[in-house]
Amino acid sequence: VRLVGSEMCIRDRAHIMRCVTYNLNGLDDTDVDVRTEYAILSLLVGEPLQDVLLGLRDPDPAPDVICLQEVTARTFHAHVRPHLVGAGYTLFPAEPREREHFEVIASRIPMREQRVDPLIGSLFGREFVAVQLDSGVWVHTAHMDSLKDGKHARQRQLREIFYDLNQRSPSLFLGDTNLRDSEVPDVLPNGIVDAWEAAGSPAWAKNTWAGKMRFDRAYASGLTVQSVKVTGRKPMDSTGSPASDHAALWVTTT
Repeated sequence: VRLVGSEMCIRDRAHIMRCVTYNLNGLDDTDVDVRTEYAILSLLVGEPLQDVLLGLRDPDPAPDVICLQEVTARTFHAHVRPHLVGAGYTLFPAEPREREHFEVIASRIPMREQRVDPLIGSLFGREFVAVQLDSGVWVHTAHMDSLKDGKHARQRQLREIFYDLNQRSPSLFLGDTNLRDSEVPDVLPNGIVDAWEAAGSPAWAKNTWAGKMRFDRAYASGLTVQSVKVTGRKPMDSTGSPASDHAALWVTTT
C-alpha cells in the first residue's frame, strides 16, 4: 500500500498538522490481533480498509502524529511498532512501559524532546506522555482515569493538562479523557480551546465511545483548529464489529 501525503507534510509541516488519537481497546482479548491490525492500517491509509487494499480507492493521506491508548506489549510488538516504524514514524516510548497497557505517540515529524510523567492522583497508575516536534509544537496524550469513581481524579488531571498546554504552547492534547460533560468547566482557561467546539461542534463528530459519550477529546493552545473528524466506526468485514469500542478522533491544526 502506498502512503500519500508525505510531500505535503514535509513541505507544509510548519503550517498544517494532522493528528489523530485512538483508544485501541487493547484490554479486550476478543479478536485483538485482527482488530489492532485493522486499526493501525486504517489510520495509515483510510477506510474501508478492504477497498484501499484491493485498489478500489486511493489511500488517504497519513497523519503526521498518531496518539494511541490501551496499547499492550503484545499489540505493540505485533502490530503498532512494525507498521508505524515501517511507514516512517518515530515512536515514543520506543519500548513497552511496565504497565498492563500504556500510551504511544508516533510522529513522522522529527522529535526534539520526549517525556512521560505520572498522571496526578491516578487510581490506575496512568501516565501523561508528551513530545516536542521539530516544528516546536508539543503533542500530549493520556488515558485518564476511568469509571464514575474516577471523577475527581479526572478533574485534577484535566487541570494538569491545561496547565501543561499553556506552559508549552504551541501545544495540542489528544487522548481518551473519560470525561463526562458535567466534569468539564463551562469556561476553559485562557489560551485553551476545545478542538471539537472550535471546529463548530459537529454532531457527527461528538461521541467517540460506543456512540454514547465524548470520551476522546482534543485541546489546543497557540494553534488554530481547522477541522475535526472521526473514523473507525465502520464494522470490519472479518468480524462484523468495529476495530474498537472507541472511534478515532482526527484534528487538523495550523
